[in-house]
Amino acid sequence: MNRTRPRPWRLALVALAVGAAPLVGYDSAASAVAPPATAHPAGSPAAVSPEPDGRYILHADDGTQAGSGESGRIEPGWVAIVEGLDANAVALRLDGAEHARLALRSRGPEGWSESVELHGDSDEAPDDEGSVPPMAGPVWTGAATTAVEVTVLEGSGSSLTLLPLSTLEERPSSSVRLASIVSSAAAPSAPSASSATAARPQILPPEAWGSPGWRYTNADCGSGPEQAPLQLGVVHHTASTNTYTAAEVPAVLRSIWQTHVVANGWCDIAYNFIVDRFGRIWQARSGPANAPIIGGHARGFNTGSVGVALLGQHQTGASPAAASPTSAAMASVAEVLAWKFSLHGLDPRSSTTYVVRADNGRYRAGDRVTVPRILGHGDTGSSSCPGNLVTPQLAAMRTSVAGRLVHPVRFAYGSATDVPLWGDWDGDGIDEPAIRRGNEYHLKHTIGGGAADVTVVFGRHTDQVLVGDWDGDGVDTIGVYRDGEVYLARTNTRNPAVLTSYRYGRPGDEGVAGDWDGDGRSSVGIRRGNEWHLRNRLTSGGADVTVVFGRHTDDVLVGDWDGDGVDTPGVRREASVFLLSRLRTNGPVAQQQVPSGRRAIVAGDPTGRGFDLVGGVISNEWTSWYQLERVQ
Repeated sequence: MNRTRPRPWRLALVALAVGAAPLVGYDSAASAVAPPATAHPAGSPAAVSPEPDGRYILHADDGTQAGSGESGRIEPGWVAIVEGLDANAVALRLDGAEHARLALRSRGPEGWSESVELHGDSDEAPDDEGSVPPMAGPVWTGAATTAVEVTVLEGSGSSLTLLPLSTLEERPSSSVRLASIVSSAAAPSAPSASSATAARPQILPPEAWGSPGWRYTNADCGSGPEQAPLQLGVVHHTASTNTYTAAEVPAVLRSIWQTHVVANGWCDIAYNFIVDRFGRIWQARSGPANAPIIGGHARGFNTGSVGVALLGQHQTGASPAAASPTSAAMASVAEVLAWKFSLHGLDPRSSTTYVVRADNGRYRAGDRVTVPRILGHGDTGSSSCPGNLVTPQLAAMRTSVAGRLVHPVRFAYGSATDVPLWGDWDGDGIDEPAIRRGNEYHLKHTIGGGAADVTVVFGRHTDQVLVGDWDGDGVDTIGVYRDGEVYLARTNTRNPAVLTSYRYGRPGDEGVAGDWDGDGRSSVGIRRGNEWHLRNRLTSGGADVTVVFGRHTDDVLVGDWDGDGVDTPGVRREASVFLLSRLRTNGPVAQQQVPSGRRAIVAGDPTGRGFDLVGGVISNEWTSWYQLERVQ
């Protein structure tokens, strides 16, 4: 349901708190403004009790009015103190004010605090947000805040709403339930042969920061997260302190959730993803991470966009003190955008014509505007977000995202009866193709067709093939598995010597090879039915790891699907590929549809980026590579 667009509303806030910093929803102003911190606040404690939802509604007679003011209204010079709090963050709104400037101080274990000035961001909201302006904040006041003092510097309002937040412990409300993160997501459709792919970065799910989830009981939230085809990536900053610790981030994210959901009445956190200064990517908004979930981060531009926010303040001259985004954070923003763009076939260096969905003070609903696929929040409205230390880097960001996309590979090599293989045959860090023809292995040192660079003769034509780096020198060589016996080639030469041979498993087992423990050396395992018995040494003995995965009729794949240095099983079953992302039974499994008609599916790293992709072969045509959707 569309609701009336509110008048533009901005809040200038002076936050006086120990390490106090607004966490979201602000453009920070340049100057720190009075009143300066003093040993004791000037106002008197307000005799006011919290509402059932925890917020305080203060009226003119709950504070002290300096000078003359309109009777019954809160005017400049009004001061109020709220005691008896147990909070670490605060959100505020001067009700009925089109423009306001406030000063906030908090009392903690070290006494009353100092000040910074901040301004509200009126166009960070869902497209259908109602006529009540969103609350400003949260302002991070630190642990054990017991009181706050609010001073009105500019603006006139009928009341002041204050919501103290306590987010140091996870406290999900009984009135919310988590939207499904994985189970409700259908498997992504088969990628087109012409689309580029990118690795899914490590994404910490909402449970990792204690998200209470989607609030179905809020207005217009009952249907759950909605989706729309992806068109844009919008980069934000939260205009918050840059000095948070890694351990504080979950509490910071929960304070953002409380402000957006409890204070503003939104369905969930406005952003889809938040990236902290350590480079960690947090899924902020509910719904499957791979799906194009509609956010509430850029009024008028939410439908068809993914909002990625840097957790920090990146506008010079603003408060709290600005800092350049870390290289780790910027790399993670590029990684998550590359992954999302690859899933939806978008070119990050292109532009698109976007139809604005709601008035936002700069554009009107229905306007058609041409914008880059990757843009800053300020490009969609009047905000300076993501700050002048980020905005000039967006052009390089587009190039960085494009560089992370893996483009399809097509070439002809071998014949329709050959067995396709991939391996790093020359130690250059990139896997190249090979074919097995009988007991001959024709290896390439480049990706493409033409004559083989090396031909290796090894084993028998009835042997099962193994490929691995047996000695850790960075070069893959051939191995074979024959009725419970393992034979491994020492080099990639015409008639290589045997590096080692030993017994493992029994006749009828299927040999597999991989680096099961991440030590840089491949070793051999066996699949027996749907059990995988994996050993970390090139010797006889028992399995170090046993995993139950797939069906005995599935085709076998092995690869490092997430770039962590450890190989794990995968299987192909008809037109689906399933990957196990951890070496444990019932571990996270990812599924991807692959185009039908491939006589073989192979795994390798043709990009040298440290993670394996899956490719298909039709006859002797080696076709596209597919980065599979993974569960971290």
